[in-house]
Amino acid sequence: MKTKIFATTDPCDEKKLEKYLASLSAQKQKNIHFDVMDGNFVAAKKISKKTIIELSNKFSNLNFGVHLMVKDPTQYTKKLAGAGKNVKTIFAHIEAFKNEKQIEEFVAACKSLGFKAGLAISPEIKLEKEVLNTARRIKNVLILGVIPGKSG
Repeated sequence: MKTKIFATTDPCDEKKLEKYLASLSAQKQKNIHFDVMDGNFVAAKKISKKTIIELSNKFSNLNFGVHLMVKDPTQYTKKLAGAGKNVKTIFAHIEAFKNEKQIEEFVAACKSLGFKAGLAISPEIKLEKEVLNTARRIKNVLILGVIPGKSG
């Protein structure tokens, strides 16, 4: 098993992200984690898809992981199509999917756009057996230590 450490952009102000990423890049940090919230799946709303696309294209020397805390992760993933090759993995919350078919659609969307699919698991989630069968095929997992939408 390979573990990677990602610097997070949370709670960084979107207006200050470019300076923040330049600083991380100068410090030889290569992996950056964006939190994306739609205001529906969780109450908070952070980094826009436009900002992710702009910054990922500007900082091509960095690797980005995008953590989606959104109601429809497959549709949101499709909107990240112009994000460039340095957006490596898209993580979606397992509880955002109603069934295995939706997970498979998310994985297919990621693959078709050149992203790796990942699942995010909240601390309070109990996983259903059929969902776990699909999830086993996904190699990237983000295990949260806090409730989605919260910091700390």
